[in-house]
Amino acid sequence: MSSNDVRAALRALTQGMVEGAPYDEVANMLDGIAALPGADATEIAGRRLALLSVYHQRSRERERVLRRVMQALDHLPIREQAQWVLGACAGHRALAERHLPRLIAKLDEAGDAQGAEQLREHLEYERSRARARSRRRKLAEESTFELPPHVKRGIEVVRWLTVGRRTYQEMSEALDAIMDLPGSEVAAPRVATERLIALHLHPQDDAEVERVILQVAPVLAMRPLRDRASSIAMVCNGRPALAEKYLAPLVAELDEEQRKMPDEVTETMLAQIRRTLERTRVGTRQVHHAPDAGRRRPLPP
Repeated sequence: MSSNDVRAALRALTQGMVEGAPYDEVANMLDGIAALPGADATEIAGRRLALLSVYHQRSRERERVLRRVMQALDHLPIREQAQWVLGACAGHRALAERHLPRLIAKLDEAGDAQGAEQLREHLEYERSRARARSRRRKLAEESTFELPPHVKRGIEVVRWLTVGRRTYQEMSEALDAIMDLPGSEVAAPRVATERLIALHLHPQDDAEVERVILQVAPVLAMRPLRDRASSIAMVCNGRPALAEKYLAPLVAELDEEQRKMPDEVTETMLAQIRRTLERTRVGTRQVHHAPDAGRRRPLPP
């Protein structure tokens, strides 16, 4: 069997993903391709990792796949290996705690200080996000308790849509429906938070992100500046135009607030938000100016 046959099989696999084939079916297709003569083990590993994000797999499946592909990833340069593992760990603090320290040590050993620092920052980001999720859950429980029963039912629907990884459109429609309920004004802060979470879980184009930012702006304006900046950083991460328009002014405002009234908690959050802004700016320049941007690589995760 030729390499052309392998490429054809991989194209069929991609087509199956686009057409909505379930995760197990696509993973089994990949097992079959991996057994073909001429299949590239490293590319197959990348495809396996890509499936985890495309299909929003949970931590247990991510861990199983990571363990399965580690040997193939060892053939990659350590910086590239770290990026692939980082993608699989994103949004899963326990996985990041388990896998990133080993890669940080290898990057340090290789003298790649920039790569090691990036992973350290991401690990701290996962830790801080886990703490923020815990605070949001507590706040949600408290705010839901005070809502009218029919509004609480709507919030519960949104919660299950989120847990079930349903589409952005379904979540957005449900949130719109909540705000159409009588007495829903008291739910506006919770609905605004859920809109931002939906954008984080289901990335949309810049136009939709900006629409939501403007939609929730009146609610965000009632929150402390550091919380407002943190929320905007979450949805503007990786979006240079929106980050400059909406996040950069908040960072400047938060800087000024810190100069007038220093606060340790705010300073920690400001440092994280500033790193998000700088990574977004630097990431844009790297995309356009990376010297090896044209080099052919296996499909990244």
